[in-house]
Amino acid sequence: MNEILVPMAPADLIDRLIILRLRSAQARGPAEQSNIVCQIARLQDIADQTLPMNDALQAQWDALRDVNADLLVIEGDLRRFEGRADFGPAFVALVRAILVTRDDRKRIKMQINVLLGAAAVVC
Repeated sequence: MNEILVPMAPADLIDRLIILRLRSAQARGPAEQSNIVCQIARLQDIADQTLPMNDALQAQWDALRDVNADLLVIEGDLRRFEGRADFGPAFVALVRAILVTRDDRKRIKMQINVLLGAAAVVC
């Protein structure tokens, strides 16, 4: 199958790169690692060509990385509770934490798009 090229807002490109880098650290086996590294390289080339890196953008990039790392930890914890069918107060607290953290992620992505003068959705 041929690759599918999809226009996206700058924050979505940054978000995808961050998520792939986080997944790379958890890759299971060389095939998965190779696939992730290939995706990162392709997307990083696009980012290097299109995003004007400066201190303000780097700060937002770092904030988005931190939020995505937090989400990864929370989701892992949530899966462990779900695996034990433990849906008590700790499970509910994790669900609430995901909601708050996703709101933070959305806010940071909006700030990136505003910083770069981009629409939230590429039209």
